[in-house]
Amino acid sequence: MKSFTPNQLKDHRISETYYHSNSNKAPVFSQLIDRQTADICVIGGGLTGVSTALNLAEKGFSVILLEAHRIGSGASGRNGGQIVHGYSCDMDVISKTLGKQKAIMLWDLALEAIEAIDRRINIHNILCERKSGYIFAATNTSQFGDLQHIDGKLRNFYNYNNTVVLDKKALKKWVKTDRYAGGLLDYGSGHFHSLNYLYGLTKAASDIGVQLFENSEITQIIRGDSLTVNTNFGSVKAKTLVLAGNAYLEGLENTLQQKIVRITSTVGVTTPLSIDQINDVLPGGTAVADCNNILDYFRITGDQRLLFGAGADYLGRETKNKKGFIRERILKLFPQLNNFDLEFAWDGYIAGTRNQLPEIRQLQSNIYIAHGFSGHGLALTGLAGMLISEKISGNSKRFDVFSEIKHYNVPQSVIRNPLLVAAMLFEKLKDQYR
Repeated sequence: MKSFTPNQLKDHRISETYYHSNSNKAPVFSQLIDRQTADICVIGGGLTGVSTALNLAEKGFSVILLEAHRIGSGASGRNGGQIVHGYSCDMDVISKTLGKQKAIMLWDLALEAIEAIDRRINIHNILCERKSGYIFAATNTSQFGDLQHIDGKLRNFYNYNNTVVLDKKALKKWVKTDRYAGGLLDYGSGHFHSLNYLYGLTKAASDIGVQLFENSEITQIIRGDSLTVNTNFGSVKAKTLVLAGNAYLEGLENTLQQKIVRITSTVGVTTPLSIDQINDVLPGGTAVADCNNILDYFRITGDQRLLFGAGADYLGRETKNKKGFIRERILKLFPQLNNFDLEFAWDGYIAGTRNQLPEIRQLQSNIYIAHGFSGHGLALTGLAGMLISEKISGNSKRFDVFSEIKHYNVPQSVIRNPLLVAAMLFEKLKDQYR
């Protein structure tokens, strides 16, 4: 039997985020301090792990979920709250690489992922400020032309009719800035309070019999026909293991870390704005993201704040002056919003793959992995949970659509190379002077 021991995971502070300070009652689970047995052990207490555990429990499996810190302390409680259709990889690229039929299957699965969110919200009565509407904003005429092409492709090839092209004048009715050349409004995408959604799923999982343990960091995984997962004070013996920590699995499985780049993005949230201020910025109430390589993304929260995310550090480094950085980005886009305070600012990790598609597959016959959602995790994490549960239950058809996608290593020497930083800065310059 082969075993490996992870490096010490970093402590992820949760008190600094808007989500944790403005959430429904947080679930609290005990630390694993004894020996447990289950059909399946899931590692990771975010949307990927909890969704997987819930789907498996609904199919009759006994499930134990282990979280190193608190439920939602990773990306599920540190994101922009945007639910976006599709994938980070352009659908034209997917079609050319995988073929038209697989591209259609992947598109349909991505739409099902958003439908599943709404179904879960209704079934479990989750209060999470779910709103429809999302705008892809073009910062130049070239990007606007791309959006027009995407709109036509979605209608004619994927039979998707929920988008509306907005020229510069029409867009200003939704987003009050002069910096955009136009946009694509998608009524099928939207936004929500992601942590409250996660808490709702967690309650549903616990109610159906999933055993969840917090502050239970993994110290060792012993592989074999059955698996033993050791923590500092306990252990779980299971037939099957699901690794669901995404960008926060550092040190747990080296082969996985070679497939992703951990990208740091910074998010800030203002104090509550007046109705006049909101109408002066985002009167339409949609979520927005621009089309730059290193993008701005923002929305109005349920308690009338501007949540604004920006930046991408491909070395996974912390942003030093978070509030100053976000304030500068906000004022560059909305100079009219000159009287506001930032109450919260934090960093979070995005796990990006080389092909910008999530990696959902088996590492071996009884170990599964889902990670690398590349910025589309709020929808695709739930999809991963559904597909893994289907595969473990004996239905592999939809799971295989993802497992057959080839994922190549990101050389670690490149990730830590200053040349990558130079490339990142070059992308910033291209965005700035388009």
